[in-house]
Amino acid sequence: MVAEQARDASVRHSVLLRLGEHYDFQAAQRIAISNIFEQSMKDPTKLIAVSWDKMDQLKTIVPRVQALSHTSFQKQGARIVVALFGVHAPCLWKRPLFYTVFKDREQGSDMVVGILWDVLLEAARSQGVLPRRFFIQADNTAKETKNTIVLGAAVWVLAQLQYTCLTSIEFGFLIVGHTHDIVDAIFAYVGAALRGRDILSVPQMFTALEAHMKNPPMWKHLRDVFAFRDEQPSFLSSDTVKGVASPHHIRLFWSTDGSISVQSKKWMTSLDWSDPFVIADPSQVRELQGTWPSLTHPEWSESDVSSGLEWLRKLRALLEAGGPCKYKLGRTGEWGASSGGGASLRDRWRAPIGAMLV
Repeated sequence: MVAEQARDASVRHSVLLRLGEHYDFQAAQRIAISNIFEQSMKDPTKLIAVSWDKMDQLKTIVPRVQALSHTSFQKQGARIVVALFGVHAPCLWKRPLFYTVFKDREQGSDMVVGILWDVLLEAARSQGVLPRRFFIQADNTAKETKNTIVLGAAVWVLAQLQYTCLTSIEFGFLIVGHTHDIVDAIFAYVGAALRGRDILSVPQMFTALEAHMKNPPMWKHLRDVFAFRDEQPSFLSSDTVKGVASPHHIRLFWSTDGSISVQSKKWMTSLDWSDPFVIADPSQVRELQGTWPSLTHPEWSESDVSSGLEWLRKLRALLEAGGPCKYKLGRTGEWGASSGGGASLRDRWRAPIGAMLV
């Protein structure tokens, strides 16, 4: 540590004091968010609080064959990159909800908006009614969440649901460098459950999680993604709406005149909100209510499809050979010997590989 390297005792004391203040401050931000989640647990009809984040995709690539883990064949193979997006909503479900997204979708703000919309629908299904407040804790990154695309989409959601119970949507962010939370802890359990296991497909991955996690996730594949980025109205774009990157607590809400306003706080612990800013006046609200962004269609690139199928065919050929090959699969070099007993890898993987090649 810098403090330990300082020779001057006063410098060490000053650095330690500053570090202590820093960690106390970031802990206070966590407590502020934790208090919001506690409120939601008491009455989800008034407030639903959710936290979401995306897992490191290097840990969720399929197929994954442990016997081939150190070979260039698997490391450089055109496998399926599975993005796992975890949602923690303790006021709604005891288990986390995981969304899977493939490379046939662009993984940016439109994906995040698709998850926002779907989580809100799931909340309505669970409760039978929408909440008054919808609070989202997200990663403090402008690339996916903290931008005018997601903020503008939330304005659109409020406009579409004007005559429902929902009156505000809020975003909360921890300090950069201190954003790891309960979802990241869940991802750690996911990594431990998958470590050292042969995973051939996405269904097999979630079957493994079901078998080896104490609190395994529910699973949905994200299907509805809308083109908010490309079809965003000018009054919600970054050319008009400024200052989204700085605050750590942002809320959108209905004003009494039928407009939608936005306020922000510098920190989650800040006492005072900024002055309200009308982000959509009544005429603009009506404009939003009369529009529905285009639904984007999943599309794999031709190169991904051709290279992926070719790699799967080679993997199937290796499995069907069922015996020694140029890859070291254990002391004996046998596929069956490396599977840990029971059915051979060839038998266990024949059906899933065939399904992926259909």
